[in-house]
Amino acid sequence: MKKVIVISGCSSGLGKYIAEKLESKGNKIFAGIRDEEAIKELSKIWKKEGKDITPIKLDVTNDEVCQKAVKKILQHGKRIDVVINNAASVLVGPASEQTSQNFLDILNTNTVGAFRLTKYVLPSMKEQKGGKIINITSLNGILALPNFAMYCSSKFALEALGLAWRYEVARDNIWITSLAPGAIMNPDEHKKKKMPHKPAREKFFILKLLMPFLTYEKITNKIESIINQSNPPAEVIMGADAFITSNLQRFLPRNIWDRLVLYVWNK
Repeated sequence: MKKVIVISGCSSGLGKYIAEKLESKGNKIFAGIRDEEAIKELSKIWKKEGKDITPIKLDVTNDEVCQKAVKKILQHGKRIDVVINNAASVLVGPASEQTSQNFLDILNTNTVGAFRLTKYVLPSMKEQKGGKIINITSLNGILALPNFAMYCSSKFALEALGLAWRYEVARDNIWITSLAPGAIMNPDEHKKKKMPHKPAREKFFILKLLMPFLTYEKITNKIESIINQSNPPAEVIMGADAFITSNLQRFLPRNIWDRLVLYVWNK
């Protein structure tokens, strides 16, 4: 049966790819986009391609805009089966160089933004007695890594929010899942932000072999799998880097893990 799926952060990158791929599987997609020009441009492209994707104004940092978007989606789609909280911003650099406003801004997008959209969708899901919410978190929501303090904090918080909320709404047949991918290959390398530090993969060549980047396709296939499960798991960790490092942190003595991170960072 065709599902009505709402995705935030669809102007480009992973969100756009997820929208197009899930639409190709026969779903009706409402693609949340903040920028008005991007809405106009993508609306023309998707209409020309005959895709069942409706771009919709969605700024997850604004309560009123979120409420209006959900209301409009329910008017057109009649129901919402799946929400994918994909909208996010990344802030990289030493924590001491950030401002309190920087911190508030990234929390507002990455954590509170997902809270807003989920909150306004839940009443309709409870009424229809079912639904799925997928929060795209990150390996950085499992591991605290240097130069990512602001981003890690926002994703750690999103992991906690999703897990606690999952238990509250499970009785209504609403399932919240955190999808935590490791490093993702960016097809648009020219748009990739330059890191203020040398990544571990560049310090140790073996890591490039042991921990290949995830692709948009693999992530979207996993999302589709979660959507099709009657009772999806609370958390799905994706990528060799996420799997290896999260297990090292879990099973190594704390002081050994601490020394390992310091060694890699200071190398």
